[in-house]
Amino acid sequence: WGVSTFIMVWIFQKYWQDGGIDLIYFGFLWAFYNFAVAITSKAAPFLERRWGSHRVVALIGILPIMGYFGMAHLSIYLGIICGLFFQISRGINQVILKDAMNWRMPSEFRATANSISSLFFRLGFCILGPAVGYSIDHIGLIYTLDWVALLFILFYFLLMVPFLRQLGHRKAN
Repeated sequence: WGVSTFIMVWIFQKYWQDGGIDLIYFGFLWAFYNFAVAITSKAAPFLERRWGSHRVVALIGILPIMGYFGMAHLSIYLGIICGLFFQISRGINQVILKDAMNWRMPSEFRATANSISSLFFRLGFCILGPAVGYSIDHIGLIYTLDWVALLFILFYFLLMVPFLRQLGHRKAN
């Protein structure tokens, strides 16, 4: 699911530029966004204990979709706030999903599983990154944000919903 947020990392500057944000503020915005990742990563175990794994994992999937649509259809300033949705998702994802995989994976397979996970992340970005860049150049940023949101809604139903069902089934057992 990290690809859904990583794509946005490559779009933020274009979004700020097109929104009329002065270049001098880009570094501050990027620092603010990365601070949000750090805070969220630190809070992720608390969130999981408080809300449960099922809700936190659902949040990881829903936040980027809300971010794409929000940035496409709200003012630049509200869009910048919606940009935090990606960072919150990244922070939770980096702690909760990676930790869950590493705890459940036998040590003799852990390195292989992490390598395969990294491979799929890179493949996903190799496919979607150029497609997103091409789309921004040829149909515009707003339309691109919309189709990427729609794509991740599809992925949510194909990947996240079955995972959430399995997570809920394990919880019931």
